[in-house]
Amino acid sequence: MITVSTMNDFMELHKPWIRESNLIEGIDDPVADQDSFDAWRRFTEVNLNIFTVLRAHGDIMWRNNKRIAGEFRKCNVSVGYRNCPNFKDVPNLMKKWFEVYRDADTFQKIKEAHIIFERIHPFADGNGRTGRMILNWQLMKCEHEIVCIYAVKRGDYYKWFAEEAIYWKGSLAVGKPRVSFLEQFFRRKEKDIEL
Repeated sequence: MITVSTMNDFMELHKPWIRESNLIEGIDDPVADQDSFDAWRRFTEVNLNIFTVLRAHGDIMWRNNKRIAGEFRKCNVSVGYRNCPNFKDVPNLMKKWFEVYRDADTFQKIKEAHIIFERIHPFADGNGRTGRMILNWQLMKCEHEIVCIYAVKRGDYYKWFAEEAIYWKGSLAVGKPRVSFLEQFFRRKEKDIEL
């Protein structure tokens, strides 16, 4: 049974990273913070699957943009100068993501899962906040410490993605047909594990 004391402890532990996650995206709104906290509270009570991720995204985004809340994107998007995978590929990429990462249990594997989730960029908006929620859910379930990525230090967080890009850039074959980062990544993972 959840008591007021238990809920207060839960809030004290989790509200700071949730607020910082919103601030990373330029969202400085107590109502959005509360929506994200409510999404997190519900998310921690369920197993990680495609439906619970869609629900968490919907809970985060429902007030901000009801049209896209809890739905995979239905348009192509880019992040910075990088084009994300075609929206038609998102459901299959996410299915593969769950096959590979649902049971990630080391910090490095969970970090990799987060980077790949953000590369897929399954939603029209809210990917960072949803992705960081998944990151902390996986860390918490594996009894690792959750991470609070401070908005003022987001450059350190963005280095995760730069480091991953440097690693994969060197593995692209010259003179062969260009293969997307995600196609190449999942091909390598299929060799490592049986899907």
